[in-house]
Amino acid sequence: MPGHRPLTVTLLGSRELGSKLAKAGTKSDLTLYHAVQGGLAVTYVEPSLFPERLPPLLAALSLGEQVILAVEKIDRDLAEAVVTADLAGKEEGLLALGSTVGEAEIRPLLKGTALNGYPLVPLDPREIRSRVEQFESHLPEGELAIPVDHVFPVKGVGTVVLGVVRGRAVKAHERLRLYPSERSVEVRSIQVHDEDVPEAVRGERVGLALKGVEAEEVSRGEILAPEGSLAGGGPPPDRAVPTLPVLQGKGRGRGPRARGPRPLRP
Repeated sequence: MPGHRPLTVTLLGSRELGSKLAKAGTKSDLTLYHAVQGGLAVTYVEPSLFPERLPPLLAALSLGEQVILAVEKIDRDLAEAVVTADLAGKEEGLLALGSTVGEAEIRPLLKGTALNGYPLVPLDPREIRSRVEQFESHLPEGELAIPVDHVFPVKGVGTVVLGVVRGRAVKAHERLRLYPSERSVEVRSIQVHDEDVPEAVRGERVGLALKGVEAEEVSRGEILAPEGSLAGGGPPPDRAVPTLPVLQGKGRGRGPRARGPRPLRP
């Protein structure tokens, strides 16, 4: 969104916090919430089907740069979220404690993990929003790459994919390759937070209408990038780790169809 710094944050531990922080957008095995606060355009990503399924947790962690871990009780689901976030190397975030859990109870569980340094805040939406405004994006500069996290067909538009822009800006009407396939596609149009834009910059969450590919031919975890930019048909090391977990286990197939407003909802 013009004039606002883009940021994507993963929400763990609560299925109510997202709706208190922002407006709901795409809903699938992930729920995305969007808010403009301070100088930020924030997307909060919640793994809707976790703890029932692990792939949504992996996908949510691959999308967010920071993590907000809400702790209302200490149980197996919390432990699984902590271990997975630690394996993903999520060193920046917030620890939001509910009224029934004390710092003395949770800190020993985080010792030695990437989450150990998370500052403590109350599980209060206003306090969390204030602290989120202090987050900084650390996405590297470089060549364009957009890992796909959702794909669906839209009547009158065609195939639409959702993802976060990494590297340089993506521009309408440019041609990209869908890696690791050999397929070449054209970006017909771009939306950022429901607004049509001629280009989207690093860190912005986008909806791209694509020409040259059907929705069923695109899978979550594939990457849109310029021809020849990803040697050997795979992502360079600095982009491989965030996208590979999405391809593991039961969630390996085509990205789930998103429910909610159309034509585009990044």
